[in-house]
Amino acid sequence: MPGKKGNKKPEALKLQNKYAGMKVEYLDVDSLIPADYNPRRITDEDRMHIKASLQKFGFAEPVIVNLNPERLNVIVGGHQRVVVAKEDLGYTKVPCVFVNLPLDEEKELNVRLNKNTGRWDTDMLQQSFNFDWLKDIGFQESELLNFWKDDFQKKFNSINNSNCDYPIVPKFSENYDAVVIISTNDTDTSFLKTALGITKQQSYKCSRMGEGMVITVEQLRKALNNGNRY
Repeated sequence: MPGKKGNKKPEALKLQNKYAGMKVEYLDVDSLIPADYNPRRITDEDRMHIKASLQKFGFAEPVIVNLNPERLNVIVGGHQRVVVAKEDLGYTKVPCVFVNLPLDEEKELNVRLNKNTGRWDTDMLQQSFNFDWLKDIGFQESELLNFWKDDFQKKFNSINNSNCDYPIVPKFSENYDAVVIISTNDTDTSFLKTALGITKQQSYKCSRMGEGMVITVEQLRKALNNGNRY
């Protein structure tokens, strides 16, 4: 079992190399004290992903522990990993690095470790990783859907009056912007009819029948999202 005495784990050697110049020690998990103010919570889903990560990679980052005499062995960073390692995976020891901070600075570092994590380059995420894979490692689907675009959306968003085939000035009303979709073949026309529910309607000006409709962006979004995931 990871962390038991007598077991020389490969991740221990990796940690020694990665944190050269820093003191990394394996401490008994029972000697570590969770910070009673720690604002992070762990859900069942979080727990599952942390467990999977520990099983595959071990402790790629050590736990941060305070050596201040008044805060001795209090966990500053790594609470959730310690809980999962101990309760779910049977770890008896975990790798730790150390700080020596009074309570107010310990609290600040705790929050900074959780908050100051940078921002995602969403274009790079979509370019480099698979949607379902990102879900498997812990991203929420709703989180991904906020920025994920399929090929249609990427192409559609790239079109403007400077590069489209038929640049127009909207004339329907000054109150609205307009987009005209040009279909050049029967396949695309059939897709549009099905996706947007276009049917033959009689003109209110005469008895002629024709196909056409004006819809809102929300109606278009619902039509395109029907059965699809972005």
